[in-house]
Amino acid sequence: MKFAASTGIMRRRHDDRGAVDPILVIASIAVTLILLVAGTFNLGLISKRSADDVAKNDLRMLALTEKAYFAKQLAFTFYDSVNNPTLSAGGYAYQPSNRVAAAACGDGWVAAAKSSTGNILTMTNTSSTFGDQTGAGVTPPSCAPASLITYVVNNVTGATTQPACPAAPAPLGGLTVTQTTSGTTTTMKGSLPYDTDYSLANRWGSLTLTNVRLWVDGVQYCGLASGKQGTIGDESTPPGPSQYTLTMDFSKLQTLNPLAYSRFLTSGVLSYRASSLAASAPDATAHL
Repeated sequence: MKFAASTGIMRRRHDDRGAVDPILVIASIAVTLILLVAGTFNLGLISKRSADDVAKNDLRMLALTEKAYFAKQLAFTFYDSVNNPTLSAGGYAYQPSNRVAAAACGDGWVAAAKSSTGNILTMTNTSSTFGDQTGAGVTPPSCAPASLITYVVNNVTGATTQPACPAAPAPLGGLTVTQTTSGTTTTMKGSLPYDTDYSLANRWGSLTLTNVRLWVDGVQYCGLASGKQGTIGDESTPPGPSQYTLTMDFSKLQTLNPLAYSRFLTSGVLSYRASSLAASAPDATAHL
């Protein structure tokens, strides 16, 4: 009897040890799920930070490339990794991993990069830190209005398209023109060489304008000057040159950077090619 009783007690104790508390099971599952969710969240956060770090590195490399460009050209430059890859050629070989755009002015530049996360980061030549898409957190150069930061942000988001600059500006020279300005419209007057194939004597016609390039303080402002329809006429006897008049519109430059526009009116450089069915001039240069 004692043996049987003792065996029964041992069995009960064994059964007690083997029982699983359902509350403990549920708690264990809950803790495991929490840890899994937290781990997934942390991995996502790390991945996002890593992607933004790549965009930051793109901007750091842009800063070095703009510095190299300045050392060679004595000016900073506009850049768009999709539409205006000026810094990807000419020996600079800048190749960002993300969409990057930069806009230059007399004493500096502003830039934006779009991370693969969708975040927009900004940087300027006067700040070693990074800002957001409003430019908060960075200090723009003195030549840059707020519109310049908005411009590069719109470039990387695709809201606007940055026009391409020529990879290598054509040599300036050729004809010298005179100019008069009213508001943002400048009238250019110059001479078009006489062409023996088609006399312009006592005729009027239309001019087309190509190869328009605009510089202010050494910076080329791409696509911010446009020529309206021009007129051409000559009341002289061949082989005298034909006189022409054309109208340039600089309203885009004034909107983007009013300070640069003011500087352009006193010390800007404009280069263009005026041509008609009869003749084509070499690139004309106006030093304002």
